[in-house]
Amino acid sequence: VSVASAPAVGAFDMKGHRPGGKHLPLMQNIDKAMEFTDSGVVMTLTTDDATALEHLQQMLDHEPREGHEGVSVTKEALDNGVRITKEFEDQEAFAKFKEHAEEMQAEKEALEGMTEEERKEFFEQKREEMKAKKEELRAQWQDMTPGEREAKRAELGEQMGKRGKQFGQKMKQG
Repeated sequence: VSVASAPAVGAFDMKGHRPGGKHLPLMQNIDKAMEFTDSGVVMTLTTDDATALEHLQQMLDHEPREGHEGVSVTKEALDNGVRITKEFEDQEAFAKFKEHAEEMQAEKEALEGMTEEERKEFFEQKREEMKAKKEELRAQWQDMTPGEREAKRAELGEQMGKRGKQFGQKMKQG
């Protein structure tokens, strides 16, 4: 499935970005494309603006996320931008990523036709949804037995430990 030449989604989609984002002026000068492969995604960001190009290429050096377990990330500087490729070993994880990307694209399209006031209302609704999710998770935590909580803490610690190790290794290399 190809979404090439369509605006990129998620973090790379800045047309519907929250007002006041510090990188918004730069990102408006960047063309974004995303293409899904059978097991991953290729995101290409290009620009004719020298300042935006410098920002993109610095982003490659400072981006700490090398990929989660089962996801390989390749970052490539281009003459006029960057290309980031993510390959997923786990098809279920890839399907989840792709679903999220499609949801973000739908959200972006909804934002395009909104006035500034409508956008503010939209993001306020998103904040309320996040608060509700936080409360739901808090209630789930309260319903856990001490043993279940300990197991969850260990699982989260392991996940954060892997990310921390990846970041530490990157910092030692760079």
